[in-house]
Amino acid sequence: MRKRYDRTLRQLGAEVVTAALADAGVERPDALYISNMLSDELQGQKHLAALVADEAGLAGVEAIQIRAATAAGAAALRIGFLAVASGAVDVAVVAGVEKMSDQAPTPALAKALDAEREVPDGATLLSQNARLMQ
Repeated sequence: MRKRYDRTLRQLGAEVVTAALADAGVERPDALYISNMLSDELQGQKHLAALVADEAGLAGVEAIQIRAATAAGAAALRIGFLAVASGAVDVAVVAGVEKMSDQAPTPALAKALDAEREVPDGATLLSQNARLMQ
């Protein structure tokens, strides 16, 4: 995997989206579903899908950010599939993008935990995963 520390989150997302479109031979999708968990915490971006669409030259394309903590990618894939299967759109692009190199992600990752029962005891996402693997 090539490191891209010099790229912003929206640039990383646009790179993936344009590569997917080129690979599929599609110029413009009907919808764009971007999965992400930490953009508001780490980059201060809550409207990531629209920013990625704009960066990819897809202004005007329906662009929706899917948030479901660590299941965001699976949720976005399901929503994209259902949009096409239902006939709501003909072509959907589903992409996940995350950039955890700008600052320490551990406090933000803890938001995937139960804030009332796990976090007050000092749990982190990594520590909870380690407990599961014991």
